[in-house]
Amino acid sequence: MDNEFRQVNAQAFGGRFLICASCVLLSLVSGANAFADPPADAITFQTTGASFAAILTVSDGAAIEWTFGDGTTSDSATPSKDFGTSELRENALRVTPWSALTGINIGYDAGDGGSWEIPFLEQQNVTAVYGLEHVAPYLQLWASNNNPITSLDFSNFVSLTDIECYLCQSLASVDLHNTPLLSRACFEDNNLAELDLSESPSLADLRGAVNAYTSINWGSTGANVWHICVRDNPQMTSNLPDMSQFPLLVELFVWNDNQTGELHPTSTHLASVQASGNHYESADFTGTFPAGHNGEINLSYNELASINLTDCPGLMRLYVNDNRLDQSAIDGILEELDSFNTSGGTVNVSNNTAPSSAGRTHANNLIGRGWTVTFDGGDDDPNPPVIFAVSVSPSLTSASIAWITNESSTSVVEYGITDAYGSMLSPDGMTRQHFIPLEGLAANTGYHFRVSSQDSLGNTSVSSDYTFTTRASGAVYWEDHFHRADGEPGNGWASVNDATAEIINNVLRRTDSGDYRIYYNAAGGDLPADYFVTMTVPHTTTVRSWWGLVGRYLPPGDGMGSGNKAFWMDQGAEHMGAGHASFSNDIEVTETGGYPSSWTRNLVHTVTLGYSGEKVSIYLDGQEFGYFMDSANNQAGTGLGIVGDGQTVAYDVFDIVASDYLPVYEEVSAFRFSQEPLGGWKEEGQRLELIVAVEGAIGAPAYQWSKDGEILPGATEATYVVESLSLSDTGSYVCTVKDDSGLEKQTAPAYVHVVAAGSLPAASVVGLSVLCLACAAAAFRKRK
Repeated sequence: MDNEFRQVNAQAFGGRFLICASCVLLSLVSGANAFADPPADAITFQTTGASFAAILTVSDGAAIEWTFGDGTTSDSATPSKDFGTSELRENALRVTPWSALTGINIGYDAGDGGSWEIPFLEQQNVTAVYGLEHVAPYLQLWASNNNPITSLDFSNFVSLTDIECYLCQSLASVDLHNTPLLSRACFEDNNLAELDLSESPSLADLRGAVNAYTSINWGSTGANVWHICVRDNPQMTSNLPDMSQFPLLVELFVWNDNQTGELHPTSTHLASVQASGNHYESADFTGTFPAGHNGEINLSYNELASINLTDCPGLMRLYVNDNRLDQSAIDGILEELDSFNTSGGTVNVSNNTAPSSAGRTHANNLIGRGWTVTFDGGDDDPNPPVIFAVSVSPSLTSASIAWITNESSTSVVEYGITDAYGSMLSPDGMTRQHFIPLEGLAANTGYHFRVSSQDSLGNTSVSSDYTFTTRASGAVYWEDHFHRADGEPGNGWASVNDATAEIINNVLRRTDSGDYRIYYNAAGGDLPADYFVTMTVPHTTTVRSWWGLVGRYLPPGDGMGSGNKAFWMDQGAEHMGAGHASFSNDIEVTETGGYPSSWTRNLVHTVTLGYSGEKVSIYLDGQEFGYFMDSANNQAGTGLGIVGDGQTVAYDVFDIVASDYLPVYEEVSAFRFSQEPLGGWKEEGQRLELIVAVEGAIGAPAYQWSKDGEILPGATEATYVVESLSLSDTGSYVCTVKDDSGLEKQTAPAYVHVVAAGSLPAASVVGLSVLCLACAAAAFRKRK
């Protein structure tokens, strides 16, 4: 799934439509065009279902006449006809005047980023439409999502602005000749043999993933295009046109498209380029990510030998792992990103070549500013893993510890009621995303712990001491943290519509590649009416294309069973949806708190559905995102499920728990000073610069300098400067640093003694020694 909601209609099953056997047989016997002579003065909809409905947009005063397949009629713009049985039928529409008809909707669910202002309608089993030419000069909207329609002719539709054909998997042909106003064309997951956009000059938004075409004819179209998604078309034999044709491009999703050569966008509006799994040999993004863009590039699993990131300070996430980049290229990437002086980003250059010592210096600089940096260590790598984002989630008699390292390494937790610890856990396997549950703890008790990780060369990092307190009350109704032998998940987990998963290194890894799959657990089968169900996942799972949590789930009867879901998608972009388990995404969420600041950081994340009567609240990282109402769903169902699109990329789950309280992962902090300010003797008029630096802080640290115990107004940076000293600047300087966890520390006092200009002795060895001793004595007296 790319940068749009992955909506799946309730008539679909596993991404393909279920049509009763009698209908299929009738279609085969009758042929695709069973009605050879549809009425010449009407638009005719050929259907195979037991009912038919439509939503028309018609001007006031127009006359509407429907003649259904059983001879009955209607004058409604929103007819709903129940035939009782499935059969091949023709349903004729006449509108007087035709110019009054500007919208036809025979199936819509906001799929693939569609507008939520278009009314939702389940697909109507339409296999063919005749007579559309009657509204060619007038129609503005066509919506037929999920219908088994095979061809559409929009030639000379000069007013048409929007085409919605999401999941029309039988659609093999579409004609867009002379569609000058067409702005959005959604043909995702169709079967188009060709796509010609050359006569759609106003096109802004193309959704064309998963089709059958080998090339796209763009012509000169592109001046207004902001979104291109043609991913998962590995049969393509030609590249996209020169990227300068798309000066307003914001999102480019072309993964798994058999693209070759150089990728060279020129738009300065770029936010996301998803181009993994191609054969690109080089890439040039010069100037395409200005400051503040929070941009992302994913070019993993290509054949890159070079990439140019000059003048891209707005690039905050870069994935170029699994390419052919040599040491010089890796060093250049790290140096360029370091030069932007940004904080909190992510870069993965692993499975290429190890950086040199200079490259590792740039990597460490980035890590010091909160970046997540993943690179190959090399046989001579002297650097231990970097441990960051240590977090803890305490329960009544258990707690789960999580942290992240910049390279694959072992996981060790030492813990106990004192900082002598006494207990240790060290599961097998090496990973960058570490998660260890502690069990058998005492309730309402304080504990100390520290974590350590060792890379394949034996380089080891050990964290500082951290603390947590177990809960004084609270019940866990059911939990699975997956810490067991690799292999089949067991423990009651079951597949729905061909979902697959396995236990690997103490995580549940979803391994299926289907469009919509649920992995289900009855969760004991006796959960109470109100509870919280929480899924804990690594950051790499939140940036998968389509994933989520299903609560109140019952095993499937017809379709997908009951339950409601919350889901996120779009490679880390902040897009959230909710709906029922049976494919439909028809639940409206009232957003309250929105996305927490932690959601886009490389952390362990939690997603929670909290049930309370008819209200279902959604929590991200323990903070309320919003809520929805779903009374019918809360009448039954106690199980839960993991839902998502595999898209051939595995993703992981650390833990799922049903409890009477809201679990939350809280980062713990034990940051330390890597540089403290140095005092000394100074003369009047000289410049003073005091510097403090910290490692391991959570978020962006806050600084406050003080002198002789009094706060210095405006001195809130890591560096404190006095350009021209005076005698009154003599004193003891301290910097108080506080990070996002609330931990606050002070530097040791730096005593600055200012004397009259020209009064300092010459810088001889003896003179400097005298000054050092005097300064030390003054500092000692001041501390006392």
